This record gives sequence, C-alpha cells and structure tokens, in this order.
Amino acid sequence: MATRTMILSFMLLCCGGMAYAVAPPDSIPPSKHQEYQIHLQQPAKSIRLLLDDRSMLPVRGRISEDGKSVILPDYEKGQKIRLKVEYEDGSVEELIKSPCYIDPVVRSQPVPRRDRILRLV
Repeated sequence: MATRTMILSFMLLCCGGMAYAVAPPDSIPPSKHQEYQIHLQQPAKSIRLLLDDRSMLPVRGRISEDGKSVILPDYEKGQKIRLKVEYEDGSVEELIKSPCYIDPVVRSQPVPRRDRILRLV
C-alpha cells in the first residue's frame, strides 16, 4: 500500500511539473511582422530581378540605406530567393540564396543615457 501511494505521488509530482513547464497559449506573445535581409558582397545600385525561386513569382524588396543588403518585408521563411543585382561599379550578378543565407533584420534599441540610469538608482 505504501509503495502504491509513493508511486502515485511521484507520478502526480512529475505530471504537475510538466504542466508548469508548458506555457499556456495566452502567455505567448504574438509574433511581430519581421523583415528579412540578404547580405551582398558590395554596395548595390539597383535590383533587376527578385523572385521566389520555386514559384518564380515576384517578391517585394528594396536596397538598404547603405546598399549592402536587400530588405525583404514580405519574406516567408523557407523560401529560396533568386535575385539579379546591379552594383555601383556597374557589374551585374545573379544570385540564388537559400533560406540559411536570409537573415532577420535586427533593429538596434537606443541605449539609455548614463545620467538617466544614475537618477533611477
């Protein structure tokens, strides 16, 4: 009888712990719209072609401010992208980028000023 009670207690303890480990769906924040980017070897002047490699449908994109990457606002993870880029030196390159070379755009957060941090302390 004592063994049965111990086993039952152990099972309840384990199952209870697992229930706490899984977050309820309400506590998971909804994902924000994420932009993705393709890094280029040198600054680009224009995009001549930008397609989903599988469906060959056009994909929306723009050149970043520094010209060193192509920003894809509507990119769906897992797609290969085919693009033809004209660089500032006049050369043209056609690329096919697999999903592992397409990175999320990370926006930098403003760093709080030191004097404001000291006032809070």
